Amino acid sequence: MLKTARVLSPLIGLAALVLPCWSFGQATGEWHSVLGLGLVQNKPLHGTGDTAIYRSEFFHIYTGARYQQGADAAVQITVGYQKASTGDAQSQTQITFRRVPMEVLSSMKVAPQLWLGWGLRYAPFAEIYGATTAARSFSPGTGLILEAEIPHVDQANEHIAYCLRYVRESYKEHTGEPINGSHIGVFMRFGGW
Repeated sequence: MLKTARVLSPLIGLAALVLPCWSFGQATGEWHSVLGLGLVQNKPLHGTGDTAIYRSEFFHIYTGARYQQGADAAVQITVGYQKASTGDAQSQTQITFRRVPMEVLSSMKVAPQLWLGWGLRYAPFAEIYGATTAARSFSPGTGLILEAEIPHVDQANEHIAYCLRYVRESYKEHTGEPINGSHIGVFMRFGGW
C-alpha cells in the first residue's frame, strides 16, 4: 500500500499542476521549445563530512518544451543539468556536486508583465565527487518549485523571460541522513511563446 502511494502521489500532484492550464485561455494551444540558463544559490547542505561544506553557486542549464494555452496559461516540461564546485582543482581539494533535474512547471499570467508558476522537480541523479573524496550518490529526490517570470520580446521578435525561483528539495544518501538541497535561482529562458 505504501509503495502504491509513493508511485501515485507524484502523478496526482502532476495532474493538479497541469489541469488548471486547460481551464484558461483558448481551446487550442501550441508547443514551443525552450532553453534556459541560470545561476542558483544553494542553502548550506546539512550533511556530514564532505557534504557539510556545500554552500555554493550552481550553474544550471535546461532544455525542453512549453505548451502555451491561450495568452494566460502554460505548462513547461524540461530536463536540466546543475553543477557546482568548491575548493581548488590544482591543489586537489576541489569537490563537485551535480544533479540532473526533470521539471514540470505550470504558470499563469497574473499581470501584463508577470507570470507566476509552481511545479514539481524530480532529480533521479545527484552525486558528490572529488580528487580526494570517494564519489557518493544520492537517492532520487523530489521537490517543489515556485517561480516568477517577466516576459520580454526584443526588436528581433525573440522571446526571452527573466525568471526568479525557489526550489525546496532534499536528498538522502543511500545509507545516510537527508541533506537539504533547497535553493533560489535567477534564469533567462529563451523561447516558449
